[in-house]
This record gives sequence, structure tokens and C-alpha cells, in this order.
Amino acid sequence: MKRVVRRFNLLFIFIFVLFTALILRLMQLMLVDGPMYAKAAGQVNIKQVSEVAPRGWIYDVNGVPLAQNVPVFRLSFLDEGLSRDDIIRTAIALEALLRPLGPSLNKGLNNRVDILEALDVGWRYVPVSGDLKAARQALRDGKPFQDAEWKLEEAPLMLPRHLPRIIAFGNTPVDLPEDVVFQLGERLDDFPGVRVVTTAERIYPYGDLATQVIGYTRPVKVRAPERIEELLSAGYSMDEPYGEMGVEASYESVLKGMPGVAEVHVNNLTGRQTFKPVYAAKPGNNIVLTLDARFQRTVESILKEEAERFNAIPEQQKAGALTRAMAVVMNPWNGDILAMAKYPGYDLNCWNKPSTCDWATIDQFNSLTGGGYLPGSTFKLITVMFGLNEGLIGPQEKVLSTGTYRIGRDIKKDWKSGGHGWTDGIKAIKESINTYMYDIAMRLYRRSGDYASQFDVVRRFAAQFGLGVKTGIDLPDEGTGKKENQPLLGRLADMMIGQYDSYTPIQLAQYVSTIANGGRRIRPHVVHSVNLPVENAKGPGPVVYEIQGEVLGHVEVDPRWLDYVKEGMRLVTEPGGTAGGTFVGSAVKVAAKTGTAQVKLGVNNSLIIGYAPADKPEIAFAVVVPNVSANAEKIGGPIAHRIARRIIDAYFGVTPLEPLHPVVP
Repeated sequence: MKRVVRRFNLLFIFIFVLFTALILRLMQLMLVDGPMYAKAAGQVNIKQVSEVAPRGWIYDVNGVPLAQNVPVFRLSFLDEGLSRDDIIRTAIALEALLRPLGPSLNKGLNNRVDILEALDVGWRYVPVSGDLKAARQALRDGKPFQDAEWKLEEAPLMLPRHLPRIIAFGNTPVDLPEDVVFQLGERLDDFPGVRVVTTAERIYPYGDLATQVIGYTRPVKVRAPERIEELLSAGYSMDEPYGEMGVEASYESVLKGMPGVAEVHVNNLTGRQTFKPVYAAKPGNNIVLTLDARFQRTVESILKEEAERFNAIPEQQKAGALTRAMAVVMNPWNGDILAMAKYPGYDLNCWNKPSTCDWATIDQFNSLTGGGYLPGSTFKLITVMFGLNEGLIGPQEKVLSTGTYRIGRDIKKDWKSGGHGWTDGIKAIKESINTYMYDIAMRLYRRSGDYASQFDVVRRFAAQFGLGVKTGIDLPDEGTGKKENQPLLGRLADMMIGQYDSYTPIQLAQYVSTIANGGRRIRPHVVHSVNLPVENAKGPGPVVYEIQGEVLGHVEVDPRWLDYVKEGMRLVTEPGGTAGGTFVGSAVKVAAKTGTAQVKLGVNNSLIIGYAPADKPEIAFAVVVPNVSANAEKIGGPIAHRIARRIIDAYFGVTPLEPLHPVVP
């Protein structure tokens, strides 16, 4: 009995001591350490950062991906309160990891000097010699780092400290091979603050296909400082892609998606930072273009082949090589752009891998929507309709073409020596007779008595068809061409033959489409629909909405005069017409108007606009080739005519379409 009581007393004493110790510890936490923990809790800041949303894909009208995302492994760094020595050790460890990669990595990140700058932690290496550029280049070329040759100094932060950095050389992120990712995953303790992130890289599988339509993206951080601030305040992150040109730019809000959110918990007392995802990013919507990728590639190949054929002609070489050739093919009834091509193109993937491209050869300017070119005789359709609609001349009335036409002291000429004889409007279109157009200019002057004001009268008439005004195409930075300001009587006559104001290729396409469809000016568009990003690898997903052909206006022209010029256009491609030889044996009847605009002595713009079939149009087209040697065309034939014939043969199945060969898997 006494033994049981003794054991009970021992157990009681043990429990008493244990509770006493616990109470004392609680008193210490509350009374002694309490203020410290309260201060620590008050020093924790929570900052939210956005995570980039996967960008929507771009497809052709048949569901072929033209712009897509591929997963890549990249290095991210977050300064989790590391000491300077820890950061230097991290830079050295990354140097050892990245240096052996050799050609598979941009060699700018093969050394700790560039790596430390990429980490953006407030420290940088500077050479003792003072020649930073030469010293850096030596390291990039393989010279080992020598401590005695470098010193550390403080550097300003490029980003707030709480934001993760994607490790990049310049503006090009480092993409890691899978084997390096595995190595890094096994040794993360050797790389404090570093983590591997899987992100999406924008690629363009067919390289230079439809460059002017698709466009490209660039990271937010490469923009002007004021633009960066604007985009950051709108929810973008520094490394997020932003549309720079083409559909990538004009449909940025559609393709962007909704960013995800993560929290960075920063303890200012300990300097520790932790990264916690809050919710995932939502992918952007997809876009389906109106283009057929194979037809687009075919048109591009035709432009390239014909330009190179002409550049091989000695007469063209003497006048200077052709540097541009452009074509637009459009559905005249709904505004769908079926092809929009320019020679030369460039690989859109250059923006992801800048070191792989010859930037001196890249022409980014979208001359299809922004350039201005003299239209030459393609403008004569406007002149004839204007003359008829204004009652300046009758449909059966004829003008005598003798080869010359005097306006004051100026002698204007027809292209045919000796003239064309008696000419009505249809014949003037068929044979492209200047005299008829000059006579309309003089009748306009005599009726008004003030030729200076008549330039704008003609411009207002032409604007109904889309000339000299924006077409409204859904691409950025559209221009209106160029208006001359030489209000002379002789220049009014020049205006009537297309030797005054300049227009863009897309304006010419809208202009001829308006004639083809009977007088409705349709807004051209390159996007067919916006779709949900369900399973991108299997197609664009369900349609959210489609882009409809918007009617911008109806021309105030008597339908009889539209039919009148259409008859003239039909005869242009018949024997005796200015394109009669080009379209001999064509599978479909073509209505067209040719143009040769002189830009300097012996050098012209070669143009043709038209539609096919002539009786029931399915397509309208405009071809513009600037700065063609007149002597070269005597040898090689009118280059724009030949391009148009080949495009029509391809569209209507006479010749096969080009196959698609991806340049990026």
C-alpha cells in the first residue's frame, strides 16, 4: 500500500514540475518575447505579383496554327533576403551550370559578370581596367574569370526587389534543355533564390508566312519607360509579351488572357521572402484569320519568284533592284482578306532569337496598309465614272486621240504615238487612253472656272471607293496614302491619269472591290472569328463571335456608270486590251485595269487591279510593284500583270498551291 502511495506522489510531482515549466515558458513568450514576435508579425508585408497568362493562338481559316505557344524551361530568381556572399555564390554556381552548354545557349550568360547583372540584386562587377565592354567580351569569348581583374560595387535595381526576375541576356530569356533542368532540380540547395519555371514562348511555325498580317510580340520591358509604366499599371508584367505589329497588336486584348496572381510574403525583420500562388492564369482567346495559309504562301512565292526574275534582267539592275512587290486578294462581298503578301518577308521568330537573323535585311514597315504609291492608269476608272456622273461627258460621246493634248504651254502625251483615234469611255479604259482623261479634266476646269478647288472635288468622289481615306482594316497603323499640293491646271490633268495623289495597296483593293460588288464599300478584315482556347493542339475551339463584313457606305454613282466601267474592265483582258496578252487562255474571265505610273525617267510603278470571274466576282485583287525599269518590262513583260495571272490561276485551281513547310516544329 505504501508503495502505491509513493508512486502516486512521484507522478504528481512530475506533472507539477511539467506544468510549472510550461507556465514559465508561456510567461516568457508573453512577457519577454511577446513584443519581439508582435514586431515581427507587423513587419510581414504581402505583395501581389501577376503571372503571365498563356497567349491565344492564331490560326488560318482551315485551322492551321500560324502563331502558337510552346512550353520552355527558364530560370527565375527571387532575392529571399540573401546576403551579398550568398548572391555571389549563386552567380558562380549558375556560371558552372550554364557555361558548358556552349552553342545551345546564348553565350552572353556563360560568365558570372553577366549573370550577376541578370539577377538584378543591387550588385555588379566592374573591371579594374575600366574597359567594361572589352572585359565582358573577353569573358563571353571564353576567358576564365580572375578575381584580381574585377571588383564589386553597388548598382541600382531594375525591378522592385519583391518581383521575381526571369534570367535573361539582354532581352532574350535563357531557355534550358531538359537535362539541365533535371540537374538543377537535384541541386536546388546550391542555387538559393533560383527556381525553374515553365513558361510559354511565342513561335511562328512557318517563319516568314504572312508577316504583315500576323505581326509579332515583344516583352513589355523593352518599351519606352513611359509605355512600360502604362502597361504595368494595366496589369502586365515586365516579361509579358505584348503585340508589336499585325494581328498580335490589333487584337492584343483578345489574345492576352487574364494573368494569374501570386503573393510574395516579405518579412522585413528577417529579410525572408516566400512565393505563394493564389490563382492560376486564364489563357487568352484564339483568333482565326480569313487567310488560307497555302494560298497565302503561294502568293508570297509568286511575288518572290517574279521579283527575282526581274532583278536578274540587266536593265533592271541598272535602274536598281526591286525591293518591294505587293499583292492583296480580297472577297469583294464580305471584306475577307484572302491573301495579303509583300516581298520580301522576314522570319517572325527573329524576335525570339535575335542573334539568328540578319537585321539589315528586315523591312518591318507594312507598306500594304501604310505605303503610298502612284496608281497610274488604275485611277482612270474613277475619272470615267466622275466624268459621266457629273455630266461632263456622255457615254456615247467620243474624244479624238491624236497622241498629244495641249494644256496651256504643256504638251501632254498618250502612250501610243499618233494616238488612238476617236475614243469613248469604254475604249479609253480598254486601251488606257490619256487624251480622254485630259479632256475630262479640261471640261471640269471650264465648267468651274477655278481649277485649284477641283482637286478636292475629285478626291471626295474617289473617297467613296476608299481612295485617300482609311479602309478600316483591322490592322494597326493604317495610312491614307499621300496627297499632293500643287494646284496647277496641268496637275489636274495629271490627277486624272493617276500621276498625282498616292494610295496604299489595301485602298486599291477596296476600290476595285467596291466596283465589283456594285457600289458597296466594305471594310476589309483579316480576322474571321474569335474562338475559345479549349484544346489548341486540336483546333481553335468554339466560336465566341465572328467578324462580319461591314458596309461603310454606298457610292453615289448612277449604277449605269458602274456597269459602264465594268464593261471597259472586261475588255482590258480581251485582245486589244492592255492586259489582253496576259490573260489569253485564262480559265476564268477577268475584269481588270492596268497601270504604269512614272516615278522618274525610265522607272515606273507597275500595277493592276481587277476581279474574277468578270460576270460573278469571287475575288478582287490589287498588285503593286514599285520602281520597275521600263526597259526591263520591255524584255520581261509587265511584272504586275504576270503576278496577277499567276495568282488567279492558283486561286481557281489551274496551278497547285504551295505546300507548307514548318521552320519551327
